[in-house]
Order: sequence, then C-alpha cells, then structure tokens
Amino acid sequence: MPHRKDHKLGLLGSAPAAPATIDGIYDAISESEHEGTSGSRWIKSDVKNSTAWGEVQINDGTMETARDTPGFLNPEEWQFANRFISIPADERKDWLIGPYEQGMYRTITKRLMQKYLDESGGDPLWVMLKWKMGPNATAKKGDSKASKKLEDLLKRMKREDPRYMRVFMQTLGLAP
Repeated sequence: MPHRKDHKLGLLGSAPAAPATIDGIYDAISESEHEGTSGSRWIKSDVKNSTAWGEVQINDGTMETARDTPGFLNPEEWQFANRFISIPADERKDWLIGPYEQGMYRTITKRLMQKYLDESGGDPLWVMLKWKMGPNATAKKGDSKASKKLEDLLKRMKREDPRYMRVFMQTLGLAP
C-alpha cells in the first residue's frame, strides 16, 4: 500500500486499497466504541451522564444536530430523531429493539457520517474525530486553520484515547 504523506504526524502508515466507505467507517466506529465487549452493541454508554447509545454511540447532541439541520432528514427520520432525544438514554433499550428502529438509527447515523466525510474532502479520520469529539470539533477542509486543527485534534485523540484511534484505523486498514 502507498505511504500517506498528507498527514504530518505519522499516524497513518498506509492508505487503504480503496477510499473508505460509509459502511466501513460505521463498522470502524462501532468496533472502536465496543471493542472488548460481548453481547449486543445496542447499549448505553457506561460513561457517567452520557446520553450516547447504540452501535456507534450517537449522543443526544449529535442527534439534535441531525434533527435541527434544515432539510437534512425527511419527516419520518425527523420524527425518529425527535423521539430518540425525548427518551431517556437508560430507557432506550426498551424502544430501540426492533428492525425498524435499528434501521432508522443506522440510516441517520450513516447520513451524518457521510456529511462529515463530504465536508472533510473524503478523510475518514475527520469523521472519526467529529464522531468522537462532537460535530463542532473540526473545521471544514479548505479552512485556513483546518490542517493545523486536524493535527492538534489527532494529537489530542492519540493522547486521550489511543485505543479508540488504533481500533478505528486498524478496522479501516489504515494501520497494521
């Protein structure tokens, strides 16, 4: 695989054979969130006061971003997002159990990830950073401060949660 020279931190040893897909990014985030856990991934985060829930641990703030972005969700998805936010995280296990609910969850989360991927110019690391640190964590690609901010955020992520970053990159084939 070719060496990635666009990241100055040496965090990426090689590029994937093909650009990352949303399904691949979703799987990498899910694996990063749940590595080492057994059983269902349809669970609430064990972090105190967290509202993060499900396969990719979407939290209320990120779901609100999807709901409140004009034209981003269709009416059915908007209703789902609104209901998701209105149900206390500890009670979602009783609601998000059917194929319809899990399908809506995946549709909305993957659409958000696609939005982040498009804003980044196709960089899956930006998607990971936005997902883990929040939708306002990174600037859009092309912003004069974007590359410095990306480097700073990657350093912070590597320092604060190296396991999450390692699992994400390995799952996508970005690291050995």
